[in-house]
This record gives sequence, C-alpha cells and structure tokens, in this order.
Amino acid sequence: MIRSTLCTYTYNDADLTHGLLDSIADWSVTPDEILVVDDGSLIPFTPKEYPWPILVMRHAVNQRITKAKSAGLSAASGEVIFSVDCDVRVTADYLERCLERLADPSVGMVSGPTGYGGKNDLVSRYLRLFGDVHNMDKNGPVDFIPGNAFALRRSLWHELGGFGGYARDVCEDHALCQVMKNAGYVLYVEPEIRAIQTRVISRQAHCRRIWQWCGPALLHAGQRTAADLPRHIMVIFVQPMLQRIEIAVRVEDLLLTYIDILYVSYVILEFCAGTGRNDPANARRCQDLAAGFWHGLSKKLKNSHILYRLLRADMLALGADLPVPDARPECVQAWDEVLCFADILDKTNILRWLNDEGAAALLRETEALKTDFSGYAE
Repeated sequence: MIRSTLCTYTYNDADLTHGLLDSIADWSVTPDEILVVDDGSLIPFTPKEYPWPILVMRHAVNQRITKAKSAGLSAASGEVIFSVDCDVRVTADYLERCLERLADPSVGMVSGPTGYGGKNDLVSRYLRLFGDVHNMDKNGPVDFIPGNAFALRRSLWHELGGFGGYARDVCEDHALCQVMKNAGYVLYVEPEIRAIQTRVISRQAHCRRIWQWCGPALLHAGQRTAADLPRHIMVIFVQPMLQRIEIAVRVEDLLLTYIDILYVSYVILEFCAGTGRNDPANARRCQDLAAGFWHGLSKKLKNSHILYRLLRADMLALGADLPVPDARPECVQAWDEVLCFADILDKTNILRWLNDEGAAALLRETEALKTDFSGYAE
C-alpha cells in the first residue's frame, strides 16, 4: 500500500484547519501521516484529539505561503504528498483517486476541479461567478493545477527541486506547474472529484489579494510608461469589467458591480504609483494622472453621495493614497475612455440603485458577516 502524507498550512486560522482535520473521518483513504505547518500564528496551533497523530511544524515568524508549503512538502515522509490548503474541503474519494492516477509515472501532479463555496455574501457570490474556479470542465491533461489541493510523488518533488527557486509570496502554484511541465510531466485533472474553497473574506481583502497576484507581472509587462497608462488600463481592467457588469445585470445581482468599481479604482491608483516607480522621469506625470482619475470619478459620483462615501472609506481601508479630487483638465480628460464604466452605470440607473439601496445593504452585510482570517487583510 502506498504511504501518503496530508500536508496543510495554517496562519491564524485554527478553526479552518480543524475543519479540514475533522473532515478526514469521511475520506475513503486516511493519510498515513498528517502534517500541519503553523506559519507563525499568533496563537500557536494545537490540534484537538483525533484518531490519528497530527504532526505540527511551527515557524516562529510568518514566512508566507511559498516558504510554508516548501517546508511542509519537503518534510513529508509519505510516498505521495497530498497538499490541501486549510480552507479547502475535498470530496471523500479525492485522495484515493489521486493515488490511483499517480501510479502512472508520466503524471506529475493530480487534482480535481476547484470551485468556491463560501457563504452567500457579496464577495463569495462574486468569486463563484467570476473567479477562483479552475478546471471545472476538464478531464485529463491540463496546463495548470491550482495550489488549493493537489497530490504528487515525494520523490518527484525532491528530484525537481520543489518550486525551482521561486520565492514570491504568491502564485507558487504557477511556478510548480511550470517546473513539472518543463520536466515533461503531465498535470492531470480527475473530473469526478472536487475541491471547494470555503474561506469568507472581506471586499478589501479580495481586492488586495487579486492585485498582489497580478500587479507585479502587469506592472513589468513591457515596462509601461505614463503616456500609455490610461489605454493600457482600459484594455486589461475596464473592458473585462464591462463584461462582468453585463453578467451582473443578467443574473440580477447588481451589487456585484460595486466590487468592480472598488477594484478598478484601487488598481488604477496602484498602477499609477507603480508606473511612476518604474518610470522615475515621469513620476510626477503619474501622480497627476492619479489625481486626474480620482477627480474624474468623483465628478461622475457627484449625485451618489452615499456610494461615494462608501467607496472612499473602502479605498482608505485598502491603504490607497487618495489624491485631492482636483487636477488639471488634461489629466482628467486622459481618463475619459476609462471612466465610461461610470457613464454606463449611470445610464442604466445602477449608480442610483447602488446609492439608494445597494450601499445600505452592503453596510448591513458588513456588520453582520463573520469573515475568516486572511493575510491579505493585513
């Protein structure tokens, strides 16, 4: 019988970790070894009483997910390592099916389709509809397996050098998949098993998380300058946003549009700041463009006082450096095409609804909702 190790990772989210450990009782195959990497939790993780021994590897200081996963996967002793994030729940036969597939030496990693569970709060609905869903219609070889839940042979992890020297705090799963593919191994999806993410996060944590994932790559793609910044943002952020607005209208969930307003506003200011750092000669121009965008958006929301106050408060909570809403006319005009999203929301009365009803609903949800810990909220 092939020995297996379940490896999971916790940082200030003991409840989610215990939820995962509790679920093992329903699995068709019980891991021979269970290893929890406590990545510097303020209160050290202590497992409850379980029928199986739980090994805890503790980092005194939080080292972030890439180092935490590398430490755990490297310490596992099972022939097959089953890596599961503590907020993920898998179908009962998940590990069993992965063990069967890994009997094929050409297969490097195995997973099932990954979806989002959460609750019925705004961010959970947004993620179920627009993101955090992978390989749902796949069967067999794929180009990418997310890091939420996957299995691989321990010998292969060590043979390929783990993450291959990758050190960023995010997107370690992309790095591992690339290492596997470069070595000629197959990434395989078993369609009958499922992994579901359950963590509930705030709208601010959601926006910061997505920007941390994609921001560095986008900022360095072609080393964008101040001159082409508005057009670049229109293509990579606003055009997809307009498509999501259409879907939100179609599914009759207009509150989803607020997440996009918040995210686009946040990333535009972050993009201006980042481009200024990459293009020091035009740093002042980037600052002026940031002021121009915020001034232009403020004017678009001049009749939506409640919505504007909510947006401003969320931006400040995200740590955005909000410019004074005053700028030279040419810096405001540079954003005319980008700000078409506000015009569309205005013409369709979505802005009015968000101001009159949506903002209040969102504030009530915020007061009542219990979110799970997220490092992205720090």
